[in-house]
Amino acid sequence: MELSSVSRGEVPLGEVHIGGEYFTVAFDTLTDISWIKGSECTSCETTTTYSCDNSDTCTSVSMVPQSIDYYGKTVTGVTIRDTIEFSGFDCQ
Repeated sequence: MELSSVSRGEVPLGEVHIGGEYFTVAFDTLTDISWIKGSECTSCETTTTYSCDNSDTCTSVSMVPQSIDYYGKTVTGVTIRDTIEFSGFDCQ
């Protein structure tokens, strides 16, 4: 795993493997939640989005959309659990 260069106060970015796809994510150590762009995202600027249907290790926790304020923006999504692999480690 290679982290991108960051300035003080910014969140480092890195690549993870989730459900058969690779994603660039922000490693935010202030929360226990990881946000991944879902296949239902209408404003995502990337072609790689996550779908629980494409993962053998995904389990649905809550399909009721939830919204939180995250770094000055409102983020809405559902809660799922899946295996995240980075640096050769699998995390759930």
